[in-house]
Amino acid sequence: MSYDYYIADETLKKLDEEFSLEKTIREFATKIKEGGEDPLKLGVQFFGKYGEKAMRRAIEMGDKYLDRQGEIIKQVAQKTGHIFPHVPQRYLEIMIMGTRPTAKFYVYGNNTQTIDFALPKCPGYELLKQSLDQKVADELPCRHACFSALNTLYKELKLPVEVEMIEKMPEKPCHFICSKKR
Repeated sequence: MSYDYYIADETLKKLDEEFSLEKTIREFATKIKEGGEDPLKLGVQFFGKYGEKAMRRAIEMGDKYLDRQGEIIKQVAQKTGHIFPHVPQRYLEIMIMGTRPTAKFYVYGNNTQTIDFALPKCPGYELLKQSLDQKVADELPCRHACFSALNTLYKELKLPVEVEMIEKMPEKPCHFICSKKR
C-alpha cells in the first residue's frame, strides 16, 4: 500500500486562490488609497478577518484532504491526549504554505508546552512597502493576520494558548511563540 505524506495540492491551491496574501495586501492597499483610512486602524480589522477566515479554511481543507502524516498526527493525539503541538502545527503549516507559497517557515522548537516559529521570508513586508510605503510597512499591519489566525486555530481546537510575537520585520523575521496557559 502506498501513502501520500504531503499536503494535498488541492488544499494549497484552493487556499492560494481564496486567501493569497499577495492579493489580500493589494486589496488592503486599494482600500487605504481610495478610502483614506488610517492603515494601522484598518489593519487590525481587515487582517484580523482575513487571518480568521484563512485559518478556518485551512482547518477545513486539512481535514477534507487528510494525508498520511495528518492521519498519524491525529491518531497519536487521540491515543496520547496530546493535541498540542503537532495538530495545531500541521494546520498552521497548511495555512502558511497555502496563503503565501514563497514564504519560509522555520520551527525552532515544539514540545507539549510551546511552539516557537518564525517566518523569515514572508512576503507581507515587501508587498506592503511596494503597495503603500515604508512607514506603513514598518508598522506591519499584516501581523494582525498571523495573530488572528493563531488565536482562531487555538480557539477551534479548544486549546488555552497564549500567542506572542517576539520579533518582527524588517529588523528580524516575524517570530512567534505559542505557549500553553498553565
